[in-house]
Amino acid sequence: PQTIRVRAIGPFPDRRGRILAAWLEPGESLCRLFDGVKNILTTLQLSADDHGEFRPHLTLARRRSKSLGAAQEAVVSELEFSADTLGIYQGMSTDQGYRYHCLFSIERSAGSSAG
Repeated sequence: PQTIRVRAIGPFPDRRGRILAAWLEPGESLCRLFDGVKNILTTLQLSADDHGEFRPHLTLARRRSKSLGAAQEAVVSELEFSADTLGIYQGMSTDQGYRYHCLFSIERSAGSSAG
């Protein structure tokens, strides 16, 4: 499993964002993962839109219409978790809110190394 560290929790992609996210430490392994995901998306002939710099995060919640307002980023210390499965999800906006569908999933074997 890959150890992933959370550095803060706050609005995404900026302070006016509608998404509450856990901002992750952008270590070398996450950057390699990002490049690998882009390659997988290209192989699956899915859009790998480039939205600027890589900002690793996990979406925790999404507000439907308004921004999170004056929510401030909360710095988190000593929070980390392990990940051994990678899933690529497609999010679709519906009348009932966002719905996510897993397009691709791969489990990392216990003996494999990063990269």
